[in-house]
Amino acid sequence: MENKFYRILFFISILLIIISFDLAHNPPSGWQKQMLPDSLPNFQVSDMFFLDSLNGWIVTGNNMPNDLSGYILKTTNGGNNWELKFSDFRDYSKVYFLNSSTGFVCGGYNTGARLLKSTNGGDNWFSINGPGGQIFYDDMDVINEDTIWIAIHEASLGGIFLTTNGGGSWTRKYYAGGSQIPIKFTCE
Repeated sequence: MENKFYRILFFISILLIIISFDLAHNPPSGWQKQMLPDSLPNFQVSDMFFLDSLNGWIVTGNNMPNDLSGYILKTTNGGNNWELKFSDFRDYSKVYFLNSSTGFVCGGYNTGARLLKSTNGGDNWFSINGPGGQIFYDDMDVINEDTIWIAIHEASLGGIFLTTNGGGSWTRKYYAGGSQIPIKFTCE
């Protein structure tokens, strides 16, 4: 009888160890759906950037037929709530933050390309000089406040552009013409 008791106790202990190990390393929560503000129309997120598990930003394009605005939204609670920080008649394509204060957004539309900068965590945005005259900034890689790369997919004026003085001047670093102009890239 005593042997049977120890066997049952042994199997219960093993079962408890397996259950506790599984829950500790594979929490049951998994993915959770995050909702964007109901006050905005149905739009597509073009890009998102999270600085940590709580603080993040998204940008949208203006591809909805009834709304030509692009939006910049911010979350401080991991995406549970989003706050509209900026909107404009632009089609925003990329957002990147260097730290909790300094961030950049690029995009464009028929009214011209736009490069935005924030120095207060995305609460306010202002334009900085980008490569002139282009219709749309497709992609951006920010190395620091002074060094920014931008891709422009446009047959005659496009290419990969670089500034090393925070947008004061730009140099086209790559141009192949026609359909060979990149839309996306990554600097390493």
